[in-house]
Amino acid sequence: MSRTYNIINEIEKQAGSIKKPIVFIGSFTGSANVRMGYVIFEHDRWNIPENMLYGGRIIGFMRQLGYEIQGVTSEADLSKAKYESHNMPSYPKEGAIRVFDNFCIVKLGEISN
Repeated sequence: MSRTYNIINEIEKQAGSIKKPIVFIGSFTGSANVRMGYVIFEHDRWNIPENMLYGGRIIGFMRQLGYEIQGVTSEADLSKAKYESHNMPSYPKEGAIRVFDNFCIVKLGEISN
């Protein structure tokens, strides 16, 4: 769960709050030893590849922890997020979380087209 708290804290630090919709991009390639983090951050990305731009399970988990966050639903914002993520490093590197006018990107890893 520390991964979740670290992501939320970084978004709050950059944006001032977690009110903007969030898009999680790619598949996290970290250690699968922490079962909770593995399931939440990787499950859909491996089993449902088209969900590389969708954060439903991750956002649902964060809501269960008490965070009132929303996912990005606009196709235009999803397209922009995909484009902008190409030059971003993957989490947990600095720059893997970016705040834009309409949304925030958390790049967990590379995405397949």
